[in-house]
Amino acid sequence: MTKLYYTLLLILGISLPNFAQSNLLDVVHYDISFDSINYPNKSIQAHTHLEFKSNSTQSIGTLEVGLLSLLIDSIVDQNSNVLTYTYNDTTLQITLFNPVNNVNTEMVSIYYHGAPQTDPSGWGGFYFSSNYAFNLGVGFGSNPHVFGRAWFPAHDVFTDRATYSFHITTNSGYKAFCNGILTGITLHANGNNTWNWNLTTPIPTYLASVAIAPYYTWTRNFQNIPVEIACMPNDTNKVNTTFQNLDSVLSNFIQAYGPYRFQKVGYCLVPFNSGAMEHASSIHIGTAYINGTLTYETLWAHELAHMWWGDWTTCETEGDMWLNEGFASFNEAFTNEKLYGVTSYRDWIRTNHRKVLPFAHITDNGYLPLINIPHDHTYGPTVYNKGADVAHTLRFYMQDSLFFKGCRDFMNNKGNSAVNSYDLRDELTASSGINMNRFFDDWVFTPGFPHFDIDSLEVVNQSTHQFILHTRQKSKGNSAIYEMKVEVNFTDGINDTTIILLMNSITNTFPITLNFNPTWYSIDRK
Repeated sequence: MTKLYYTLLLILGISLPNFAQSNLLDVVHYDISFDSINYPNKSIQAHTHLEFKSNSTQSIGTLEVGLLSLLIDSIVDQNSNVLTYTYNDTTLQITLFNPVNNVNTEMVSIYYHGAPQTDPSGWGGFYFSSNYAFNLGVGFGSNPHVFGRAWFPAHDVFTDRATYSFHITTNSGYKAFCNGILTGITLHANGNNTWNWNLTTPIPTYLASVAIAPYYTWTRNFQNIPVEIACMPNDTNKVNTTFQNLDSVLSNFIQAYGPYRFQKVGYCLVPFNSGAMEHASSIHIGTAYINGTLTYETLWAHELAHMWWGDWTTCETEGDMWLNEGFASFNEAFTNEKLYGVTSYRDWIRTNHRKVLPFAHITDNGYLPLINIPHDHTYGPTVYNKGADVAHTLRFYMQDSLFFKGCRDFMNNKGNSAVNSYDLRDELTASSGINMNRFFDDWVFTPGFPHFDIDSLEVVNQSTHQFILHTRQKSKGNSAIYEMKVEVNFTDGINDTTIILLMNSITNTFPITLNFNPTWYSIDRK
């Protein structure tokens, strides 16, 4: 997701009790129905069928899922047995009629109603606004952040992936958009319609989505991939202009990271002014950002990048959120490079770097590594801004051919699963033949930052342009010594040469031979 106003949410520091989840539970499929929607009361009447099994050889006799502050009407199994349960407005524990193993699946149907909740921070949950009803799948102030339970009974963890069906009944003139593709519309005698959607690529619960409004459907096709944008009829011109480069961005991401894995590319415009949310194949984005200009182009590109970084591969825990958000943020810069050139890319990187160095450790209450991020700082600048910084550094360290090949191999080998930083390290190592342990030890697993500098340039023989370059490094927020490839530029105002050197000590000495006598030299001039 793109998080435009995270600082205030971090200051609030709101957290709900942790939702205990059983590692034994594997939900295979959710079939979610909204039977009716009451806009004045901001409530729903709904039911969900959960198809599930055990995740190990140990059978389970209790189904435990999250459901937040909704009212249970009844619960039955696939044989119509009425099931007993306990519910504390957060955790729903259902006693199964027969224990479930890891061979056969069981289905339980939960009928419920009430007013779906928003997160205490204001970011995430279920929203009613005028004639809109929609969800955002994470709660910034909730624990866990995974927030499917705001509107359906959910096994709310990053590691459990399921397919989805949706049956959303709306008033005449309204449309419902969900993940996947629309498989049909059921017309009712009273004028209501039920919109039937199906998602065949498994996702975690926080990526499930619904958006309901009197929408118009803006449709296109990109290389046999359907593209659908839900907007109000009078917003179509704004959509045309804002998304004029969508085909190019999508093509660049496919070339960089491999095939698009979902059934459609989708965006839903919603009345939300604090960013967007990367629901798989049905991104929810604030209407204010689809304004008929290119001002927020990197916002919708960030969310599209999540279809690889976050949706196809998902961080195993919130502590590895940089794999989702750091890489999606990096892809804002990558989008600028592909659309507008390398200078635009570097400008984005520089601006982002200036956000990291003076501010990230203040906002996040200390210098943090990119792994094991504390819960209260999951969506802070270390994850987003430093994460993008490190992704950019990783790209330079590996160089483009090996970096993007490694990313594609990572998607191919680890896709459709939960991943961690060690998985990325090992996949990049296997793909490139470069041992990436030192890079990850330095840049991902260590807090703080290094600083590389030129100490002096010693003249050995001016007539043959031979020199010795003395370099040094310092660190902030740690006492580590980094190993990093560094660009050093030499110029005399006419001639210009850049050399890549490997700095790996507090001080290094490099013999240098040039074709001229430099009058100016610097590290990482670009």
